Order: sequence, then C-alpha cells, then structure tokens
Amino acid sequence: MVRTIYSPEYCLQYLEQFASQEIFVTGLILGQITSSRENVIHLARTPEEKSTDNVTEESFTSDKQEPVKNLLGVSEAWVADHAKHVTRMLPGGVFVQGIFITSDEDIFEEPNYFSKVKSILNYMYRVLNSNQYMFANCPYSNERLILHMSTSTKVLTCKSVEIGGLNKNTSIKPVEWKFLSKPQQWQRLDCYYEFDDVYPVIVKNSGISVKQQFQKILESAHKIIDSSVMFIDGELKDGSEQLEQIIKKKKSKNNTKTSQDLPKSMHVSLFVPFENALPETVEYLECDGSIHFSGVVSSSVFVYPKATVSEAIAAVKQDIIRSLASRFTMHCDALIDDNLLPEEKVCFNEPPRRVLVPVGSLYLCDYLFPGEAPAEALLSVRELLDLQITETDVICDIETPADTSEFDALDRDTSSEELLATPQEASQFMYITGICFAMFVLLVSILVHYYDGIVDFIVVGARHLPSLFGLSRAHGYIVKVKIFPGESKYETTLQESSWPVWNEDFKFQLKQTPAKKPSEKIDLQNQLAGHFLSLTIYALLEAPKQDSERRRSAKTLDTKKTSKIGDEDAMKPKPGFLEKTFSSFKSTKAEAAAQKMILEKRRTVGAATWNFDSKLFQNDLKNGLIGTPDIWRPINAIASGLSAAESRRENKKGQLEVTLLYTASEDGLNDTVQLTINRLRCSVQTMQEQEQYKAPLYLKATILEANKAECYWKSDRFVPAISARWDPKSATVKLTVFKANLSKVSIYISLGCKTKMAKKEILGKATIDEKSCYADSWKECLRQPGIPKTFWVNFE
Repeated sequence: MVRTIYSPEYCLQYLEQFASQEIFVTGLILGQITSSRENVIHLARTPEEKSTDNVTEESFTSDKQEPVKNLLGVSEAWVADHAKHVTRMLPGGVFVQGIFITSDEDIFEEPNYFSKVKSILNYMYRVLNSNQYMFANCPYSNERLILHMSTSTKVLTCKSVEIGGLNKNTSIKPVEWKFLSKPQQWQRLDCYYEFDDVYPVIVKNSGISVKQQFQKILESAHKIIDSSVMFIDGELKDGSEQLEQIIKKKKSKNNTKTSQDLPKSMHVSLFVPFENALPETVEYLECDGSIHFSGVVSSSVFVYPKATVSEAIAAVKQDIIRSLASRFTMHCDALIDDNLLPEEKVCFNEPPRRVLVPVGSLYLCDYLFPGEAPAEALLSVRELLDLQITETDVICDIETPADTSEFDALDRDTSSEELLATPQEASQFMYITGICFAMFVLLVSILVHYYDGIVDFIVVGARHLPSLFGLSRAHGYIVKVKIFPGESKYETTLQESSWPVWNEDFKFQLKQTPAKKPSEKIDLQNQLAGHFLSLTIYALLEAPKQDSERRRSAKTLDTKKTSKIGDEDAMKPKPGFLEKTFSSFKSTKAEAAAQKMILEKRRTVGAATWNFDSKLFQNDLKNGLIGTPDIWRPINAIASGLSAAESRRENKKGQLEVTLLYTASEDGLNDTVQLTINRLRCSVQTMQEQEQYKAPLYLKATILEANKAECYWKSDRFVPAISARWDPKSATVKLTVFKANLSKVSIYISLGCKTKMAKKEILGKATIDEKSCYADSWKECLRQPGIPKTFWVNFE
C-alpha cells in the first residue's frame, strides 16, 4: 500500500514560489504520524549557512554571501542544526519528517545527488538522536520523506527512504502527496504540570555542574511522567478510543444540535500512581546542599481528531519532557560558566518560559529568557520557520515569570549568616542572591586603601540586559567606569552574555583634602566627601573586527605603550618630513574612521551612579583596607534631558535645537531669514524604534514662501542615536525675502530615512511660522532683528 501524506494547500504555493524563481532551496518537513492518517503541518526553509571561519573585512561591509547553488554544496551539519533548533519549537507528537528540495536536477535518478540526500538524512537522524529526552526522531517510523519540485518542469515528486539502519542498500518507496484546500482541523489538549521536588547535591572539588544537575532532574521527571496516568476532562478513557468518538458522546449527552466544530480544548490531567512515586531504594547520603526544583510547565498539544487516546497521551508526555529538555539546554548554553563553586551559598536559576506562535491552524512554541520581549520570538519564527508574524500574534500569558518570594525569604533568613562570613563569601552570596530579583542592574564592590586614598573598584556583573536593539542583536556589553572628580576612566572587557559577569577591578586615586595639622587623623568621611561613581553600560551590535583580542585584554582608555612596541619603533628608520606628515594624516584619518565605526555600532543601555557613603564601608580587611558589601545599582535609561528653563517636555518623536535669525535691510527688499540646525536628541526608546527601519537617517530643513520651497538644507546620513550635533557653519539655510512677504514665510523640518526598498519614511516633522505652536519665538525673532533666537522644536 502506497504511503499517503496530507498537507495544507499553502505548502504547494510555498514550493511553487521558489520553483518559479528557479531558486535552489532546501528545508524541513514538519508533520505528525497517527494510526489513522499522516499530516504535514508546515515546510520550513533552511536559512543560508553563515560561515564564521573566514571572516574578512569585506564580509563586514557586505551583507550578501554567495548562496549554495546545488545540493552537493549543502552542509549536513547545517541542516541537522536547523532541525535540532526547530524541534525545540514543536509540540509533542510533531516531528521533523524529512526534507524538501527545489532544484533543476533529478535527485532521485542521479546517484551523487541521491547519495547526498541520504547523507543529510542520516546525519540529521544521528544529531537528533543524541538527546533522548528531546524525542526528536519519530518513534513510530524510521522512514523519512524526500519531497522534490523541479524548477524547470514544476513537477512535484515525493518518496521515502529508511534511515538509521545498518542496511546500506536503502530502497526507495513512492509516496502519494495530497494537498487539502480546506484548513486541517486539530484537536487541542491543554495540560499544566507542576514540579515541586528537592534533589540532593554532592559537591566535588571541581564544583557543581549545572548541566549534570539538570540532567538528573530530567531523568527523574521522565520516569515520573512516563509512569503517570492521564485523565481527559476528568475521566479515564480507553486507550484505543478515538478523540472524535469522545467528542460525539459528549454532544449526545448534552443534546447539542448544530455545533459540528471541535471543542476549543480538552483539559488533560496527569496523576502519578502512589507506588510509582516512591523511590526504588532508600539510602542515606551526606549531602552538601539541595536543589529545589519548582514551577509549572504549560503543555498545548495538537493532534488529528481521529487519533487514539493512547496517541494523545504519548504526545502530551513527549511535549512536557521535550519542553523541559529544551529549556535546560537553552539555559545551560546561556551560562558563562557551567560550574558553581563550593563556596557559593545560594544560586537561583530561571530557565526560559514558553510562548505560543501561530503556524497555520495550530500553534508551535518558542522560549523567552527573563527580561526578553515577545519581539524576540519574531526573529526565531522568521529565521527557523520562514514565517512572518506580528508581535500581537505571540501568546505570552500561558506561563508567568518565576515567583521569587521563597528565594527572597531565604535571602532574609541567611542575612545573619552573611555577617559571620568572610568578605569573599559575603561577596559571592550577595552576587548569587541578587540575581533573582534584580532587573536591569549592575553589581559592584568597592574597597578603599585607608591611608593613601586609593579606591579599588570591582565591577562584578549585571543582569537582564536588553539583547535586541531594533532588529539588531547585541554582540556583547562593556561598562565604562569613572569617578568624579577625577580624570581617569576605564572600560571593562567585552562580555557576550545578556547576564554578563566581569569581576574586574580598577584603581582610582581620590583627590585628597589637605590635613590642617600633621598629627590629624585621616577621616574616611572627609576623604570620600564630594566623590561619586559613574557607570555607563554599552551594547555592541557588532563584534570587533581585527583587534578583538586586544580590546578584550585592554581595560583603560588611557593608551599606554609597552616597551616592546617602543623597541620596534626604534628599529624603524625615521621618515622624512613630508612622509611623516602624510603618514600622520593618513593614520589620523583612519583612526577617526575606525572610531566613528565603533561608535556607530555602540548603543547606550543606560547608566548608574553611586555617591560614596562612608557608612557602607563596614568590612575592615585590615592593613588599612576597608570595603563595602556588594552593591546592586539599577541601570537607568539616559534621557537627553531638558534645561530647567524649558517648559515643554521631551516628546516621543524627538527634539531639535534650532537657531532662528532675522536680518532687516534698509529698503526692506533684502531681508533675510536664516535657520541653523544645532543638535538632535531623543529617548532610547525612540532610537530603538528608528533602528527598526534598518536605514540611516537624515534631516531636511526647507524655507517656503507662499507654500513654495525656495531653499533647503539636507544633512548627511547618520545612524540613529539619542543625540547628534551639526556644525552651525554648514547646517544653515538662508532665504532673502521682501519684508512685506514675511507673513508668507514658513519653515518645514523633517526627519526621515530611505529604506532598502527605496521607500522614504518620514519619522518626524515640524513647522515654524506665525500660526504654529512656535509663533511666539517666530514673532519675537522678527521684532528683534539681528538677535538670534535659540529654542527647541518637537517632532510630530
């Protein structure tokens, strides 16, 4: 009997789209196998492979990479990695069923191409089989689908091959593929499974591996859930009964007349038999700690209505374990260090939470880390599933962020223990416990050398930093450190995690107040008076190019030449005057261009300040060294700010500072109206909105007479920023006009961009004339010729 596959009609349109453009494409087939029917739910194109080995300067300036032109150039590892990431997004009962290809070659007739297809499928099978708790490979069948559409003949062919076996002479079986004009109906089953377990921890010399602890939790959860009994809508059902029959019985009981649609959802409850809840053996162990694993996993499974109860039970159990394994894997990948040191008292780990994303008539899922917005899911869906959805389509309320009330109580209970701990232990304790309830924060520690006024400042880490700026992701984060008053300033190394850990120390010399008497003791309060700490955190949207290793090791902004460099310079012959001047000009120009590129790829996350409080320096470390406990400081967004005299507040579109100058002539025939653009400012939120257009901005100021543009000034293109300045000498537009026509003169200013599709977008505009909201400034300028008037203009 020929195997039959059913899929929605938009899958055919999806393939024809590539075939009509004669594009070579590979992708994944996502589907579900039940005893009654086999359904395909979606076709997901595999994104183009991004090579990270040979990174050149040209690759940074050009976004386009040469695409793969035929099947022989496809990487098996890249397709398998795509399948692994997509599997995390699939609900239980849905698997990667095979691959689809659009090409001009006949992949079934040419041996080289068919051998490549089998190699891709076998490699993908081995990668997906590496983690048994992901249930990545379909347990019901080892046959995988190969769907091919010819770009020349537009003929669609589907066949299946068996993989994973020892037999190398794989036979090809024909498959009949049917497209459904109507949307496929699915039966939804919802389940909320609560975990609340305690696991022992035995500390080894190398520390505690977070990954190993999660693996133990996963093994235990799998045993419990696998042995559980499932109730549907509060009733125990026969495993061979179809879900459709259960629905019909309910309708007959309720005497419903017209409703033929499937119910929105069936509620599923899992119960663990008492004998299975007990451990097989009981043993006593000396433990160094414990893990309290608690939380609720939301499960939403979609199955074919004619599927049996046993198939639905298997899908729900697979979904819970797969979701748990996906979260643990993503959480461990995001950790900077997998090991927790034995000295660490308390650690709080919050894996990502689940959200639902629509695909056709059902839902797949994605995961958001703490502090991430639903927009993060849009990127995953677009890249992995090749779908365009909006932020409102993402369902985020099926799971809530972790409740930290118990952890807060633990923090209060151990506060007395912290006072008895050594300064190192206290530092580690505060750092770990601060993770759970610190949102968008920096952690610092300060030591003061009592006698010589040297401050040893330690940047420990930060939490919940934003990873998305418009449509660009942050590559890493750095912190600029400065103490006022003072001239020294430092930068930390680049950390790529959104929960960065630096543990870097910097030394500052405080400005000393001279003692009145030589015998007078140094007072700490007077020593710290008038000093405060400034921390500014930046996100880098692109990795440093050539000198990335040098940037990682360099802390201070004050460049210090080493003796080695000095010796190398001494060995070089001295250039002549003209050569020296020209090379200096080139190096200065190159450095300026490089610095401009760095600033364009840097985004300000926010800043934190701290006034030195002598009361917090309580840890007497002897030898004239005293310190503070670790200090959490909230990271506040940097606003452009307004002067106290300005009554209008900063608006959502941004503001522009302009200078208006009116010059009167003796005869009234050569009066001039001059506008100068000084600076632009906006909030961080506005800057991020502007970045979504993925295009540089420009400013344009036009002076009109009788609604006719007479002259204009247009700025150079610039990247979105919270502030920008222009040279008043060049950013000026001037109009010569009759004094009698001043009432007809108006000024129009616009902020816009030109997208890659050559479409002009106006992001803000403002008008200055005698009828606008700036009429007072306009009239005052005309009353006082020769006196420039500077004021702020709000973009609307």
